[in-house]
Amino acid sequence: TAFLLIIYVKTASQKG
Repeated sequence: TAFLLIIYVKTASQKG
């Protein structure tokens, strides 16, 4: 599943 990938991308996006 890409669930972890989504969370990873979201976290990286929020960090900038």
